[in-house]
Amino acid sequence: MRRPLWDRLLHFASRDIPWCTIGDFNVITNMEEKTGEMPYNMNKSLEFISVIEACGLIDLGYTGLPYTWCNQRNAQARVWKRLDRSMVNDKWLETMPQTTIEHLSSVGSDHSPLLLEMVRKNEDHIKYFKFLHCWVNNEIFMETVQNCWEREVTGNPMWKLHQKMKRLTSTLSNWSKREYGDIYAKVKEFEENIRKPRKSRLLITRSSRVSYIS
Repeated sequence: MRRPLWDRLLHFASRDIPWCTIGDFNVITNMEEKTGEMPYNMNKSLEFISVIEACGLIDLGYTGLPYTWCNQRNAQARVWKRLDRSMVNDKWLETMPQTTIEHLSSVGSDHSPLLLEMVRKNEDHIKYFKFLHCWVNNEIFMETVQNCWEREVTGNPMWKLHQKMKRLTSTLSNWSKREYGDIYAKVKEFEENIRKPRKSRLLITRSSRVSYIS
């Protein structure tokens, strides 16, 4: 029953479009995605891993509980696995880089629901993160960075780094607004205040010249 799904994934991978796949794949990709009972035989996962690589898919990782399925048996026979996931191609990340997955608590099912949140990138305006040197002089700056960085992120090493950097930039931007207010708005206000006297002097100079010529 899995192979028709693999074939469907390969079909979409041949199209030059952003795409995402999410749901229960009924298979894990590494030993860390299972706990309980006998050790898992990774040979069962090799075909799925090959399809992921052939499709050029990237696991979005997740926040929340590490497993999405439980066999609901007693403690000795209980098994937990991460059978549900979301994967995207490169074009999806280019279009909607702010895509996250959260494992929610299961209610009335042996599977946990996945919450997919995504923000489409505005092509007309790219907002770049700016690091302000004055931050390092703030006594709670390092504590803010450390608390943000140590929050758990699951996935491959590059995905962890990407998610942590993205979260840190957002955290620092919000923290800066709370600590210092809107610095860029203040800079524009100061610049405008400087321009006003210059404009006035220029106007007076021009008026004087006109009067002299007359």
